[in-house]
Amino acid sequence: MGSDKGEVFHGREAIRGFMKRLYGLPFVFAFDLEKVTVRQEGDHGWVFVDGNMIRTGDRGKAAGKTGTGPYRFSITMVKRDSGWKWQLFNGSVPGSE
Repeated sequence: MGSDKGEVFHGREAIRGFMKRLYGLPFVFAFDLEKVTVRQEGDHGWVFVDGNMIRTGDRGKAAGKTGTGPYRFSITMVKRDSGWKWQLFNGSVPGSE
């Protein structure tokens, strides 16, 4: 799940299509992850991040910085033999609090 209307994707093909569109944009997103909380209980884990999203020019060039705003995301994970696997990602642009 993303933060914009319609940004809910299920399955590999839908996620692949979203990522292709995201990486095809004429700008790059970077993140300043100020507050990170990581927890684990057995084979399950979760992450909560509260920070800022920075929109830069093409290929992340600092001179092309076009905006900064708050951004939060949460991730749930499950541990498998090969390592930790993301089960759910939710990103959001918080409104005024």
